[in-house]
Amino acid sequence: MDPSRTCPCQSQGYFLSILRNDSHNNNPDNPDADAATRWCSRCKRRAATQALRPRPNPPPDWWASSYSNDNPDPVITDDDRFWYSDERLEQRRAKQRRREQRDEALRLQWALRQYREAERLRLLRQEKERELERWDRDDERERRVLRKVLTMETSGELKEQFGSLGSPEQTDQEVDLWLQQQRQLQEQQEQQRELEQQQQRQLEVQQQQQLEQQRQQQRQLELQQQQQQQQLERQQWLQEQRLQQDRDIWLPHPGHNPLLHFQQLQQQWRQQREEQLQQQWRQQQLVQLQQSQGRVFGPWTPWPY
Repeated sequence: MDPSRTCPCQSQGYFLSILRNDSHNNNPDNPDADAATRWCSRCKRRAATQALRPRPNPPPDWWASSYSNDNPDPVITDDDRFWYSDERLEQRRAKQRRREQRDEALRLQWALRQYREAERLRLLRQEKERELERWDRDDERERRVLRKVLTMETSGELKEQFGSLGSPEQTDQEVDLWLQQQRQLQEQQEQQRELEQQQQRQLEVQQQQQLEQQRQQQRQLELQQQQQQQQLERQQWLQEQRLQQDRDIWLPHPGHNPLLHFQQLQQQWRQQREEQLQQQWRQQQLVQLQQSQGRVFGPWTPWPY
């Protein structure tokens, strides 16, 4: 194999990718301008350069990381020795073996799962077949018993129910008809039972909903009572606080000067009264000004001609 077309990584399952450029390495002075630069998809390194004219003597260490056209004698580094060493190759082979063992274990697990599912279906099918056979035996037993009873002709009720006995074929038809009626009666009973059970379940659901609504109403009522109780307690507390403040204002206690406090209150009342009088005076002045400008109209009166 041509060494200019291969890479040591190719033994691991990787191949070279070709990158064609009009100018190799963006160098118009390069004599190999129309070369196809090959890069290894594993190590992303340049593998070889194939020019239009074949290279007479390819370098022995072209796979080294420091190889280039300008450096035909590359320096092999420790990294290069590791990537292309037997140790690295053994690591990759061990990894491949572990991957194969894992895939084999997964395949065995899947096969075991499929076998168990098929076995389960086979047992279920056998159980269904045995059940069908048992039903057929029970039907045949009932048919034989009825045929025996009908052929004895010892009961007048049976004669009234089935009539006179005829041929064995007619007797079998009557037995089949009676079995069909019995099955229909049993189905009707089962339907009636299911309907009763459904009605019972609906009744239980309705009772449960009513109980839940009653609980919600009870919780809402308790919450409202609690809120009202809290509001009442807060009002009582505020009233007690006001009474306590009034008591603290007028009753003497250490550090309290009733005369000074009364003078302060009198001054506050005076200020409030003056502010109210000033506001009333401003409003009167504004009304008079609007009346003088004709903006405020009173009741309608005819124009005095």
